[in-house]
Amino acid sequence: MSPPKTLRYRLTLEIEVDGVVHTGSSVVETVWYDQSLVKGLAGGIPWVVHARGEALIVDLGSRGALFALLTGLATKNRGSDAMYFPDDPEQVLLAAFGVKGRASLTPDALEKLSHRRDTVPIPASGLPMLVRFRNIRDPLSVEQVSPDDLASSFGAGVKLKRATIAITEAPITTGVASKLIWLRSLNGGYLTGKHASDVGPAGTFYSGMFERS
Repeated sequence: MSPPKTLRYRLTLEIEVDGVVHTGSSVVETVWYDQSLVKGLAGGIPWVVHARGEALIVDLGSRGALFALLTGLATKNRGSDAMYFPDDPEQVLLAAFGVKGRASLTPDALEKLSHRRDTVPIPASGLPMLVRFRNIRDPLSVEQVSPDDLASSFGAGVKLKRATIAITEAPITTGVASKLIWLRSLNGGYLTGKHASDVGPAGTFYSGMFERS
């Protein structure tokens, strides 16, 4: 088995608020372990990926803060019309650079991808889950935000101007825990303390969506 390959990417969002652009970015590290030659895994998962980093934050001033979470690109849930965001930050990276999932990524292709330094635009449909908090001190006030309609969450005059991604050697972003002062107290758990649909939308959110190490 070949040694693991480390690749970092920077996701950047530009949000326009009443004509003024607010920018936020976050660097996430992914470590790729090639499983293709592991005995007993033929036809199985070709890569195991470990991600480190944190959610991207865009400070919108008096309008609040927008968070892009550490989740993968939204996909159809088991063939239904419902959408879900898988627990795979690297899916955003692969989709942006035209890779159709881990299974189609060869070691040579991953090596070439790691050397790219161009900045690639991402459509709203290619973003990870976006959220906001009605009260930044209350984790239960979390709400999912539509990238196509930020105004419905943040008020008139707020819209997504541009989203980009780029491979980088910059350090992993830190600091989300200073913004979400309750985050570390969750100890990796759900925002509600339990995963249950009867406790409201926050029951589907957990700390690993905001920070991983």
